[in-house]
Amino acid sequence: MHREIKNVLDMKTYILLWNPAISNYSFKSYSREYLRNVGTVITWELREFENVEPGDRVFWLRCGEGKTGILMAGSIYESPFQEAHWKNPGEMTSYAPFLVEYAVDPEEVPIITTEMLQKEMPEFEWNGGHSGRLLNPEYAEKLEMMWARYVLENTDMFESKSVAACDEPVLDKFQPANAIIQDHMVRVKGGTCEICGYDYYKVFGEDVDKACEYEFLYHDGSICENIEDNFHAFCPSCKSVIGYPYDKCMVEHEAGRKLLENHGERVSILVGINNK
Repeated sequence: MHREIKNVLDMKTYILLWNPAISNYSFKSYSREYLRNVGTVITWELREFENVEPGDRVFWLRCGEGKTGILMAGSIYESPFQEAHWKNPGEMTSYAPFLVEYAVDPEEVPIITTEMLQKEMPEFEWNGGHSGRLLNPEYAEKLEMMWARYVLENTDMFESKSVAACDEPVLDKFQPANAIIQDHMVRVKGGTCEICGYDYYKVFGEDVDKACEYEFLYHDGSICENIEDNFHAFCPSCKSVIGYPYDKCMVEHEAGRKLLENHGERVSILVGINNK
């Protein structure tokens, strides 16, 4: 059953575009600097700036020629500002600082390509147009699930020299990916704890300020064809009893024991770090 709930964080997702063929920032510069960018704040053009807030989600795409697709992911760090256009100094445009949480080298590792994005979300122009366009909520959730699968299927890759991810302390302020996924999973699957059966929404209504949290569990060491099947809901009480790692703790409820016996390998879905 699909549950219409209020997204209390009102999280928004923006697509930043970079075309090395016309930009004053070359691909050679990116290849040299991208690892150093992770965990730092960089500024990029963001046209649809009116409702941008710190913490909003950002994906930075290479477009134009070559291997195009998502190269960086992050979060808006500060409010946008107006300044002279980078290419046409006589014009003004808006820019937004964002925290870089992931960065990849498309010449070294697989990426989520513009073709993949266009196939899944055909009503958005992924390979051109203005930088800093707002993604509608349906597409934002779809993109977040694509990104989660990409990261989870390539966890070993994120330890290589061709990929970089933030250290956990940098992410304490910003966890939009987690918020978007939680909201999406509650809407799709509901909010019932899979161990004790408690549902905060049934007891307290749609404006509840806490609820079951969805955790990612590998199924037989792998990711399901539908990644939503890998997410399981735990209420705060059961989650505190379960502890971590799952395979080293006791669970009072038979349902919990069975769930963890079948799907005991867990990772945390955050913006820029994924720990088994």
